[in-house]
Amino acid sequence: MFYLGITGIHEFVEFLLIDEEGRIHGWQKEHSVDLLAEGPSVFRGMIESGIARIFLKTGITFSEIDFCILSIPEYGENADFDEILNQVLSSVFYDGNFLCENDLEVALTAAFGLSPGIVVLAGAGSVALGRNRRNDLARTGGWGNSSGDEAGEYWFFRKLIKIFAKQADQRSNSRLFYHHLKSKVPFLEDHEIISLSLLQLKELQISFKEFLYYVLDEEIQLDNDIQALIHEAVDEIILMILGVVKQIDIDEPIRVSFIGRIFHRYFPIQTLVMDELKKGNKEYLFTKPLLRLSTGTALHALTFRKNITIQVIENLRFEEQRLLNLI
Repeated sequence: MFYLGITGIHEFVEFLLIDEEGRIHGWQKEHSVDLLAEGPSVFRGMIESGIARIFLKTGITFSEIDFCILSIPEYGENADFDEILNQVLSSVFYDGNFLCENDLEVALTAAFGLSPGIVVLAGAGSVALGRNRRNDLARTGGWGNSSGDEAGEYWFFRKLIKIFAKQADQRSNSRLFYHHLKSKVPFLEDHEIISLSLLQLKELQISFKEFLYYVLDEEIQLDNDIQALIHEAVDEIILMILGVVKQIDIDEPIRVSFIGRIFHRYFPIQTLVMDELKKGNKEYLFTKPLLRLSTGTALHALTFRKNITIQVIENLRFEEQRLLNLI
């Protein structure tokens, strides 16, 4: 039998098919579809297209899929969205052998397999999840754009706008970021920062990710306000990790893994977090995730049906590297 993981990753959805030994049999990538904006039929078409292309490549049939897990960031945070998503997937997986998961659960599996540890995700938002040897779980963060997601991209966006405003009217002694942002985004007047929004960026043909990439670069790291912002982000991520540690008893050294653009695309936040945690009274071990999110999703589907061994995870790691060399 085979196990299918479907993973929403940024603007794409990845489909990964494995067997119970951890061998990868098929991989497919489709452009992501906004379920609420574009509608259930378009979303279903994308899911069916990804599955059909894997079957076409491998010769595997639908009846051979024992279980499927679909992992996307939004799941579990909007009841209407969850209901529509489950209805769509029920029409595809008519035998009921599927489960929707938030990407956080999958990230924990991708980071550590079934071993204890804390995974921190920081992309558009931020959240942490930890598991101990008794399989107790604890979560911190992930309260959404308006209530939290500290150190995530939307949080940085709001903070950067405030820094610009204070530097523009010289409430701040620094002006480096002010001049930097004006050189990157075609403002006519300073006050236009008030109306800067995701919609306006789109009208300027600048994506949200591109905007952050433009303005969060090495040029501005000497700005005192930006330095303070970096340290605030580091403090917030440390609070998430310590919050998990307070909730469940995790054996030392506490394994921590980082996933997301905040750690790999912008400032050296991950290094700063690790340096600060090393100063505390607990021992931490910082590790790279064992698997990619899409591979972790497929593994998650397998663990729903089977008891897996370390060898299965090692097989997946080898197979994943082989796949990456091919694509």
